[in-house]
Amino acid sequence: MEYQFQQLINGKWQDAQSGKSKPLINPATEEEIRTLPYGDAEDCHLAIEAAAAAFPAWSKSTSYERAALLQRVAA
Repeated sequence: MEYQFQQLINGKWQDAQSGKSKPLINPATEEEIRTLPYGDAEDCHLAIEAAAAAFPAWSKSTSYERAALLQRVAA
């Protein structure tokens, strides 16, 4: 399984707007596993704006449509 190590904002995988990142550390070995984007207020505002724009369509979808989408995201 391939994981995406970026932020998903407005349907796009992206790094933090600032370019900052932070290491993901394995607590058992203290080894760095990956580097993750370190989002800040700008990323938060972009995510909130995207969520607000998507809400009207999302709120009109059925629970079955929402469940199917969430299952695809989880996969």
